[in-house]
Amino acid sequence: MARSSRLMRREIAYARLPDVSYVGYAEAARTSQTLGQAMDRIVSFASKEAAVEAEIRGTEYGAQKAPTKQQLADAVEQGVDPEDLIPGDSFTIFGQAARKQALATLANTMEVDARSAITQLQKVAAETDMTSDQLIFQMSELLDGYESTLVGVSPSLGKKFRASMAIVGNTVISAHSKKLLADQENRDKVAALAAMDEVITSVEDIVAEPIHVSFAPSGAEGEVVTSDEILYVQRQAIIQYGYAVGDKSLVDAKLKAFDEAVDEAKVGALVRYVKNDPLTNYKSLASGEKPARVKQEDWDAIMQTWASMTPAQRDAARDGAREAFKDELALEQTLDTRDNKRLSEIADDIELQISEARISGDTETVEALLTTLKKVDSKRGREQMELVYTTGGITSADVKSNLYIMALDGVLTKSDILEAKQAGRLSTQDEIDLIKVLGGNRTDDYNKAIDYAKQKLGYPPGVQLNYTSKQRKARAEVADLAAELMLKQRTEPDADLFDLVSRPGGRVEQILEDRNKVSDATMASYKAQIKELGTGGFGMDSNATFQEIYDEAVERAASGDWNQMNSYRSAFDAVLELD
Repeated sequence: MARSSRLMRREIAYARLPDVSYVGYAEAARTSQTLGQAMDRIVSFASKEAAVEAEIRGTEYGAQKAPTKQQLADAVEQGVDPEDLIPGDSFTIFGQAARKQALATLANTMEVDARSAITQLQKVAAETDMTSDQLIFQMSELLDGYESTLVGVSPSLGKKFRASMAIVGNTVISAHSKKLLADQENRDKVAALAAMDEVITSVEDIVAEPIHVSFAPSGAEGEVVTSDEILYVQRQAIIQYGYAVGDKSLVDAKLKAFDEAVDEAKVGALVRYVKNDPLTNYKSLASGEKPARVKQEDWDAIMQTWASMTPAQRDAARDGAREAFKDELALEQTLDTRDNKRLSEIADDIELQISEARISGDTETVEALLTTLKKVDSKRGREQMELVYTTGGITSADVKSNLYIMALDGVLTKSDILEAKQAGRLSTQDEIDLIKVLGGNRTDDYNKAIDYAKQKLGYPPGVQLNYTSKQRKARAEVADLAAELMLKQRTEPDADLFDLVSRPGGRVEQILEDRNKVSDATMASYKAQIKELGTGGFGMDSNATFQEIYDEAVERAASGDWNQMNSYRSAFDAVLELD
């Protein structure tokens, strides 16, 4: 049975069924899937585009509708929930974007506003020297206000704002604290410097009293301290003040100034003592003996100061005292000189009064003035008496001309006038006129007339070593005119001197015309005078030329052997035609 079954399976053939094809279905499925995916992509793209558009529009809306800090504050005050002022929502793309942007804009605005407020607070703090604690308190109050406003709409945003602005606030507080510290250090430095200067200034007062008694309660005895002990304490005070300054070089400079002030005060005390009575007190320092006119307490103070001085200070004190002694002597000599000068001026005035009294014939006044002059200056009194009683004085034209030229040049002195007067070469009246010229006792009319004559006649400016012939002639002409005007002023006080000199046909024009009027007879006379001077005066050969005679005259005049050059000036000028 078994075998038959196997045979049957082998031998029986089964008919083959035809295959079914699924290609069409598969393609159709793939096409459907592709279309579905394409549609999904289209839908997805459209959704994303819409979401992006919604987000953009929401962001713009949020930025535009973001509330201000003031609006939020008003809402709280009116009982409105601040969050209701924030545009947008939490469930749509547009709403979410609007809310996010509104919160960001609000936070940014709040931060800008807070920074501005902090800057203003910092400025006020600096201007008012606000303490750090006060600044911290006001800074906290400021930031709390902003933070509470933001927390009302977004707690996380409020915390983020506080964290950001805390950094800014801490920076401001730190900077202000450093400024306060620097300002205080500067104030301490200024106070320390002022205290140092005050200590240095007090040195002189301390040295002025070598012995001090410290303050003690009523009924108790104060402790006796020396000025040196006080100075030591004061010097240490400068070092203590130096700690506040923190500048060693400056402290060293102040200590040096203190030491110099001590030297100056001690030396000055000794010098002032000597100046009180240089002749006596200067010697007392060397002898150590108290002068009779010096009080015992003053002497004790001087000796105490002397004992406290270093060798260098004593040397400086000796030098200063010696200079004070010399200055006093020089002052006394100056006073003597001043007194002598004053007496000389008084004598000059008396001599002028004597001359005026002689002119007026007031012999009694002359006698009285001579007596007074002898008391003021015995030597000049005797000379004036000899002049009055033994010589009348006749003016020499050359002498008067020379004196007026000296006056015009500004070199005339009272001694020149008196010397000519005492030599009998000047009359009393001419002496008085010259003294008036010398003393500036001239009218403006006279001065104006002389200035005009100088200009028109060619008077050379200043004093020169050598003058040309024309310059010498101009000097002599103006000098003679000056003497003439003084006489006119004396005899006719109301005369118009300037008109007399400057008018057409006046004195200046006359002098200019006279310059050109040298006749043959005058020329012959000039030549004869010069020849006579050469042979008779100088002992020269008769064949000597006019130029040789002139050269001899110049040489003799320069050496002082001959003083009549002015008498021959016109002759030489005309004959030699000197330039």
